[in-house]
Amino acid sequence: MKPRRKLLRSLIIVAAFILIVSILYYIFVYAKVYNSSNIKENTLIGSKVESVYPETTVAYLTSPKKRDAGTRGNAEAAQYIRNYFEALGLKPFQNNTYYQRFKAQNLKNSQFKILPVSGEVENVVGKMEGADSSKAVVISAHLDSFDSKGVIDNASGIAALLEAGKIISQRLENDVFPIDIILAAYNAEEIGLLGSEYFYKEMTKEYKDFYNINMDCVGVLDKPLAIQNNHRESENLYRDFGEYFDKYDIPTKDVSYAFDGTEVIGTSDHEIFQNNDRAAIILGEDGLAEIVNTQNDNDTSLLDYSEIIRLSNVV
Repeated sequence: MKPRRKLLRSLIIVAAFILIVSILYYIFVYAKVYNSSNIKENTLIGSKVESVYPETTVAYLTSPKKRDAGTRGNAEAAQYIRNYFEALGLKPFQNNTYYQRFKAQNLKNSQFKILPVSGEVENVVGKMEGADSSKAVVISAHLDSFDSKGVIDNASGIAALLEAGKIISQRLENDVFPIDIILAAYNAEEIGLLGSEYFYKEMTKEYKDFYNINMDCVGVLDKPLAIQNNHRESENLYRDFGEYFDKYDIPTKDVSYAFDGTEVIGTSDHEIFQNNDRAAIILGEDGLAEIVNTQNDNDTSLLDYSEIIRLSNVV
């Protein structure tokens, strides 16, 4: 064989090998999407209610490198919340499971983030049944993060959600709430409110009337809640919350959520409800534009855990 032809053949073999390895890496490593079906079940994580409080929740959720939708850290966070809901005595929301699986696109779950991938991820949803199960209040927060550990955005909101669930379940031990209470931890909020959008469609199949209390970026030291309402159907909800902010010493500011001083630069899952003319309130801090979705959101010392507990009592 001529040297030139031999060299060409060798180059073809090397190129084919690199291509095959690249394809296998993409399928089994880069594009792998994690959910409850492919992580080892741990029934202890989050299942001891007496050991779960805002500090421990934030510490657990921010211990993985990332919680972006589709990552192992994201799936493990969902498992933690699912176990906690079960330990509280909540019933699964639908189909005898706390997990609500849906298809999501643009899951940038590789550390390189060159190519987006698609796959199935999960919301975690539980309920406490009330006297009238045709109506419900949805208390919610999103569990995913983006480009950081997501201490504020939104381990803080999940911590408040779980604490509120504990408080409500304890207060209702000998009573029945007038309507159903839904606790919802949404996924894929950071890539387009995908989890809440899917949840909302399923919610309309189960309930005639419902409203939403959503928590996103709460309990930040020296920051007030942004409480300006710009939605007609939500006026009564914002008004009713006002007296409790004062009662529980929650600092507030009359500005829109995600307002950076010039314009509104973001939103959260409450928007899905409001866009469908449902009452919804967003509980989130003002003045976080330089923190969320940046490496500045890796610092747990930014949180005031006592305020998270007070806010949970407000809810």
